[in-house]
Amino acid sequence: MLNRAVIEQAKGVMAARLGVPPQEAFDRLMKLSQDTNTKVAGVAAAVVGAAIPDPPQPETEPVVDDQLRTRVAEELPASQGGQPVTPPARPAGVEALHTFHQIIGARAAAARDHDELAEALAVAAPGWPQPRAVSICGLEPDGALRLLGAHGLTVLQRSQWTRMPPQLEVPVTRAVRCRAPVVASTPDVVKQEFPALADSANPPAAAVALPLTDGEDIVGSAGLSWSTPLRLRGESERYLLALAEPVSIRLSELSGGADLAAGAWLSIPLEAMHNPAVLLAPVPSGAAIATDFRVVRANSYAKALCRAGGVELAGATLLSLFPYAGSQALLAACRDVVAGTALHHLDLVRLRPDDVGGQDAGSVSARVAAVADKVLLVWHPHTSAESSYEQLLRAEAVARIGSFRWEPHSGVVHLSPYLMMLLGLDDERLTDVDAVLDRIDEADRPAARRLLRALMTGGGRAPQTQVFRGAGRILGRSLQVTVEPAQAAAVVVGTVQDVTEQRLLEARLRKTEIDLAGQRQAAAVRTALASAMLPAPKPLAAKHVTADGACRPGAHSFGTAWHDAAELPGGDVLLMAGLAAGSAPDAMVGAGRIRHAVRSYAVVRRGPGEILTATNALVRFDRPGLTAGIVLARYAHAHRRVRWASAGTGRPIHFRGEAAGTILASADAPPLGAEPATAYEERELPVAAGDRLLLHVHMPAGQPAVHTLAGAAARIEPETVSGLLDEAGDDMDRCVIVARFNGG
Repeated sequence: MLNRAVIEQAKGVMAARLGVPPQEAFDRLMKLSQDTNTKVAGVAAAVVGAAIPDPPQPETEPVVDDQLRTRVAEELPASQGGQPVTPPARPAGVEALHTFHQIIGARAAAARDHDELAEALAVAAPGWPQPRAVSICGLEPDGALRLLGAHGLTVLQRSQWTRMPPQLEVPVTRAVRCRAPVVASTPDVVKQEFPALADSANPPAAAVALPLTDGEDIVGSAGLSWSTPLRLRGESERYLLALAEPVSIRLSELSGGADLAAGAWLSIPLEAMHNPAVLLAPVPSGAAIATDFRVVRANSYAKALCRAGGVELAGATLLSLFPYAGSQALLAACRDVVAGTALHHLDLVRLRPDDVGGQDAGSVSARVAAVADKVLLVWHPHTSAESSYEQLLRAEAVARIGSFRWEPHSGVVHLSPYLMMLLGLDDERLTDVDAVLDRIDEADRPAARRLLRALMTGGGRAPQTQVFRGAGRILGRSLQVTVEPAQAAAVVVGTVQDVTEQRLLEARLRKTEIDLAGQRQAAAVRTALASAMLPAPKPLAAKHVTADGACRPGAHSFGTAWHDAAELPGGDVLLMAGLAAGSAPDAMVGAGRIRHAVRSYAVVRRGPGEILTATNALVRFDRPGLTAGIVLARYAHAHRRVRWASAGTGRPIHFRGEAAGTILASADAPPLGAEPATAYEERELPVAAGDRLLLHVHMPAGQPAVHTLAGAAARIEPETVSGLLDEAGDDMDRCVIVARFNGG
């Protein structure tokens, strides 16, 4: 069937040139075939090739020999004058390519459907092997390619490649996007340029894609693939790529939709638009990314705008229409749409005077959409009035305030866009004010009606403000209404502001003020209680001992800390640092009771271990649930010895001269109140003049700064004790006391 097409074409050529009937022309073809020992199809291709010029670049085995070429020249006289046609001298390889090009073209022209059109290309030629697969794709209005026909593809492959969006990077889509043939002749090129194709189940070793056109419009793409690398040389590539022309013609005929691809149908909707609109096509540049877009069609609005600006649409491009706005935003949007973005919406594009319409409008909003291989650009110029209106709408939304205008004589109420949204209404023009009153809480409606009556009777001449609660769709909202009569009460204008968040904030502020007042009162009570239970300690400056301490709560206070230094009857000195766990005031009261108990036991000459044992029993009896950590020391100058004991956290650190401190060893003992009948161990330390002893407690347990303090020998003095609090970190409650032993 496909060979018959080229034979019929040759019959027509000979009949026209010889002036004989078709049957006689066919008889002459048969005689030429017999005389030259060539198949009839080959003779027919030679006849057609002699009558048709070369396609708009080497060497293969000849298909048409010199004898056949000469006989064809003798049989075909010139169309005028009766002289024989002498075909142009072509090299043998080029002649073969030319002949096969005509055969394939004739087969394409005879194709009855898209599958036969693909089959016409699926043949071997002198310049290239037979393709493994051929696909014919049509371009759709959104820029996607739809598979119309194929040869050599499985049913599964046809299903998987039915529709290819423009952003899919395969040869057929790139050929459409670049408006130029695509040749990937080796597997490495296929893999590098088209990963999606290389990752398929059976990737090709070579691929070629031809853009199919109808005039200046792209109507589709033809794809060919091979299982082996493709070696195209000069003329072979030229003739292969020239197959796009006959395939394009037949595709347009089969599809019957050339007008759709060309965009002619857009003329009607373009003229119906109330905004300027142009249809743009990429300017061919050979680059993968379009550098500009030419104007293909424009509606009357766009033409008038261009005439007013002195711009000639013939030959115009996007960048000639919009030198500034195009380079800043529009060109990139058009590129994105060509690459596969379905729609681009640009809210605000600035114009300059040399842009079309830039002298009358400072900006435009634009819509950019794909139409087949082209781009539809529609823009709306923004006048100063529109810009002011948009700014007003934005101000209403930011301030959460809307406006209204009420005409009492007609009952019509006009609402601003934000007020419509605020009230949950769909119509900006209401014929009954009750539609607005229905959005006010039922309990507040009488007050709202009284306000309206006062305005209607002229009783309310000054602006009035009132807050109403919302109802229905705005239940739970608070609306502040301000009304102002005008024009002898014929028109009432006003505003409605959503003050819900403001009212909630005011309520929170009032609650915060009450809470702060309560906290200040509680703080005053705690201060008074602390003064009563734990008097502020004073530095000790005894004859043989100088001592001072400091306490500081952490970022998360865990209890009440205290320190104490006192000279006892008989000359001994008592030193202690403690921390009672729990919340005030319980911890504060407990700390005061422990401090007084320790002092009392020390006066009757009990040692530190005995004192802690007795105090533990007292806490268990008098303050069940209270626990406290404490370090207690008693210095007897006559023996130059310090006896000490600890309950819970903290071990004393002994400093001698400038050397680092020594952390004194002790057995772990539970805090006071933690366990019943606990006997606390007492230790003894000899000291010399100039030695320092540091007692410290901290909470929570397990986070001591003992080693840090032990290394701070130069800072361990009673006079610098407050600076040591920073050594333990801000997340701890802590208390330290430092004693320096003097001579004498």
